[in-house]
Amino acid sequence: MKKYDNSVAVLGGTFNPIHKGHLAMAITCHKEFGINKILIMPSADPSSYKDSNKVLPKEDRAAMVKLAIEDYDYLEFSDLELKREGRTYTADTLSELLKTYSHVDFIIGADSLFYLDKWYHADYVLKNCRFIAANRDQHSSADLKARIDFLEREFGAQIELMHMDCIDVSSTQVRDMVHENKDISDLVDEKVKAYIIEKGLYI
Repeated sequence: MKKYDNSVAVLGGTFNPIHKGHLAMAITCHKEFGINKILIMPSADPSSYKDSNKVLPKEDRAAMVKLAIEDYDYLEFSDLELKREGRTYTADTLSELLKTYSHVDFIIGADSLFYLDKWYHADYVLKNCRFIAANRDQHSSADLKARIDFLEREFGAQIELMHMDCIDVSSTQVRDMVHENKDISDLVDEKVKAYIIEKGLYI
């Protein structure tokens, strides 16, 4: 696999809250692809998400990301999308990053491969970055190969599959367990758990 100078990878999301599944994707990307700078980038505008009224203010989500990644020297918090007004689009984020870096990777779940071509300015995005997709046992190898072949053929996309164990955790699960006063130690970093408890979040 080709190595790039002055490159960066991005793991974005609502992070409401950040959990061990998110961290596992970033850690695996670092180990498998040798990427030594990964930006953890919370999104600003939650309006496009289901149950957006349950999304915490960006200050709390950012604080939890910073706590979760502080022990990893190759993970870096980025407020690039938090500072942007209005809707957050990957195309705009990529354009901004390419002013600084010669190559950009986006870390995604493999399910995103099935609608990448519907993204805002998909042509630009698919031609100007590489996607590293984590398959969490949701799709067969044949389905993924067919989809990747399509995106590479039709858009000139660069796509790599990341191999990682399935981690059965979601932010919804974390929020529900907090609401039910259940222990979330297995799902989030201890510092994130302490922050949630201290601030009385998701109750």
